[in-house]
Amino acid sequence: MRWSILLAVLILAAVLLPQVRAGDAPAPAANAADTEVLRVYDLVDLMQAPTSTLSALALLNGPVSSEFTPGTPKSAAEQAPKLDEVLRSLFEPAIAELLSSKSILRSNTLFVTAGPALQRHVEQTLASTRRQRNLQISTHVTLFAMDPQHRQTRYALPSFHWQPLPGNAEAAIAELTPSEQSTLVDLLGGDKQVAVLTSPRMTAFSGQRASMTNIKQYAYASPVFTPKGPDLRNSVLTFGDAYEVRATPTADNTFIHLELTQMRVELLEIKTIPWEGLEDRLKPHIPVTSTSSIHVNQALANGHGLVVATGAFLLEKDQPRAGFLLIECTLLDEAARVRQVKAFHERKAELKAELEKAAAEAKAAQQKESAPPVTKGADNF
Repeated sequence: MRWSILLAVLILAAVLLPQVRAGDAPAPAANAADTEVLRVYDLVDLMQAPTSTLSALALLNGPVSSEFTPGTPKSAAEQAPKLDEVLRSLFEPAIAELLSSKSILRSNTLFVTAGPALQRHVEQTLASTRRQRNLQISTHVTLFAMDPQHRQTRYALPSFHWQPLPGNAEAAIAELTPSEQSTLVDLLGGDKQVAVLTSPRMTAFSGQRASMTNIKQYAYASPVFTPKGPDLRNSVLTFGDAYEVRATPTADNTFIHLELTQMRVELLEIKTIPWEGLEDRLKPHIPVTSTSSIHVNQALANGHGLVVATGAFLLEKDQPRAGFLLIECTLLDEAARVRQVKAFHERKAELKAELEKAAAEAKAAQQKESAPPVTKGADNF
């Protein structure tokens, strides 16, 4: 009897003991690959700078394209970056949507709470974006002008693949290889009937806007009508050339997305309005101007160029001109940038040496002039 009771106790213990141990055992640790952690990313160098309210084109009495329209001043709250906008500008749409529920943006700092895989993707994407935005693109624009009939007879250029320029019914555009660019420059440069109006070169970082202006101003008295009758006011006309360029290379640096706006305002004549009781020089004037503009928004191969056959524009009254806008766009490699920096510092050292030499010579000449004259001794007589 005692042995049967002992046997029953042992069997019961064998059945219940594993269940008790299983119930008391702690839960398995979470997989480290799925653990979400908080990481902080500084985006100050990747944030878009606020657009200036004054653009190069605005100097010439208003911009010509919505892409470069200077906006009205905004408050600090309106200029503050928005999380969704920042994520969409840096990541693919699906990743941006995923990060929107895992991120907080405070000024230029991004807080991300996510697993290691997503954190690695964020780090790699930001590093790649920084490398891409540190690239520099050089854009050289030359505006050639000639008589429209001369261009038609000598520069038909049928081998170029001309396409209509969007938004400009009178202009056409074609992409040029480096050899075609060189050939066209040689033809135009050797033609005495062709004038070079402007030829700026602008270098900027990827996606950065660059601008150039070559302008003049004319002050004049303009007539105004008030409740008390006609009156005069001082006015200023700004005319000349303005360019705005933004170039962005693709991720593999094979192509460059170029946005370029060129605007030219020419002062043709100044008309004097009769005004009794005033001298001619004090009478009101009305300036007569001619405005022409070109906007390019196109992708081209790195190292290639674009040529725009412009519509007719006026340089002088009743003298229409036509021409070509030649655009050379090149992505500067690291070696070229190093050579540019080296050449800059070498030239800086040369100028410093020249200045020091000129200062030493001037000092020596001054000392020579201030020295007392040498007189002959009595033993020479």
